[in-house]
Amino acid sequence: MVDGSPRATAASARLEAADAGVRQMRIVRSVCPREEFNAYRERLPRSVRREVELVPQGHVGLIVQAIGGQDSPLLAVHGHLRADRDPADALAALERRLRRQFD
Repeated sequence: MVDGSPRATAASARLEAADAGVRQMRIVRSVCPREEFNAYRERLPRSVRREVELVPQGHVGLIVQAIGGQDSPLLAVHGHLRADRDPADALAALERRLRRQFD
């Protein structure tokens, strides 16, 4: 998955989408084991990594990503949740946060 700084890329993602004539986007949700999420986080650019928390022991990582056009990642938001909890509400909250950045 590709990611950019939420503050820095929200405006540029809107401009790119408008320039490309992209009117639709799809939302992709992921629940990742702690180790996989933390390894993914380490591959992010430092400016983005600062805003993405490490997933603590006993938790899973959450990623909600906006995909536009031909599988072009536009924006992603991250979170984590205790592994014994149902992630549906947390993913929905992350999706709402992501969608607000496009308004």
